[in-house]
Amino acid sequence: MTKTPIQFSAAALLLLTSATTGSGLGFRLVDMDAHASARGNAFAATADTPAAVYYNPAGITQVSAVSMQAGVYAIDFDADYRSSQTGESFTNEAGFKAVPNAYITVPIETTPLTFGIGAYAPFGLVNDWPDDTDFRTVATRSRLEYRQITPVLAWEINPTLSIGGGLTINDAQLDLRQGIFESGHPLANGDEFRFDGRDQFFGYTLGVRWAPAERHAFGLAYRSSTRSSLQGIATTRVPAAGIDAEERAALNLPFPKSAVIGYSFRPREHWNLEANLEWTDWSVLDTVTMRRDQSGDEELVFQWEESIVYKAGVTRYFENDFHISVGYMFSENTVPDDHYTPAVPEDDRHLGMAGVGWSNGDVSWNLGYQFGYSSTRRVRGSDGGDEGPADGDYQAIVNAFTGSVGISF
Repeated sequence: MTKTPIQFSAAALLLLTSATTGSGLGFRLVDMDAHASARGNAFAATADTPAAVYYNPAGITQVSAVSMQAGVYAIDFDADYRSSQTGESFTNEAGFKAVPNAYITVPIETTPLTFGIGAYAPFGLVNDWPDDTDFRTVATRSRLEYRQITPVLAWEINPTLSIGGGLTINDAQLDLRQGIFESGHPLANGDEFRFDGRDQFFGYTLGVRWAPAERHAFGLAYRSSTRSSLQGIATTRVPAAGIDAEERAALNLPFPKSAVIGYSFRPREHWNLEANLEWTDWSVLDTVTMRRDQSGDEELVFQWEESIVYKAGVTRYFENDFHISVGYMFSENTVPDDHYTPAVPEDDRHLGMAGVGWSNGDVSWNLGYQFGYSSTRRVRGSDGGDEGPADGDYQAIVNAFTGSVGISF
């Protein structure tokens, strides 16, 4: 069935997931530090670098000097799709995309307080499908540029207990596109519906770190949900029919809250093992409203589900200031079949990580690699019925590299 411009599908919005590190994470990016990433991002209880601003703000009280750290997460997300209707295969290859991060922590002299600030991108995507797919009326291109600045303050209540928290200042810009007519239609030549919008909004983050004994530590961090109202322009173009129309539009897109709990165990002086459970409330993506000045309101149904990501990692420190880490993450599927789209090769996914680093107390660096995969998922009834335009078989592969450098004064 051909979609009209007014029928801007919820499936097109699901493109937001296509450039993430794994399913179950929705359109979240969770790799905010090379050292933490190499440990499977199991870092909520350890949280002993400036990147604790993101992983657990209470942990920055462990950073005893003024410290600066900057890094990058470069991800290549490849998704393969085979249509159940035509048997054709398509690949979404966006290539490597770099996501930067930076942190500063400053102990406040003569007080038990530490100030920190981080700049990173906890959500994001770059996605590009061929224009001749049989699902072009669902998804063709998308881009989400999301920037977050987080100033935090942490208080060391006593040597075993710290708390922290702060404001998140968010800026999001979203560009989504889809075809209007099915591939092969006489008017399907340059036809496109596009929404481009932007918004700034606020949230908050909280953290607790408790180390009741020398070898044991617990961490708990919470990130609030936020709701954006992306203001922009909706464009409808059908060159073959001489149509090129614009109207003001707004998309009320929520971003989920999440909570992570972690336990760190140091069986010996040079070993650190940690396990984390992270819950994300993707059920906030239930029904989303797009408002357009001329075309009226439209409700977009998602019905996503809550999910948990399981994380585990271990680091071995050596006498020569080097350390190596390995980690693993398993993320649960969060998108049901009847709201599936080829833009979201969403399924239970496994991710393995490894990395190496060096630190002499004043200068540090870390490098890591990440690989993720999911088994083939067969989707049927993606349009809520017996057969949908996104029906088919999906598989996705993730390759990513991380790196960071730090300096203390």
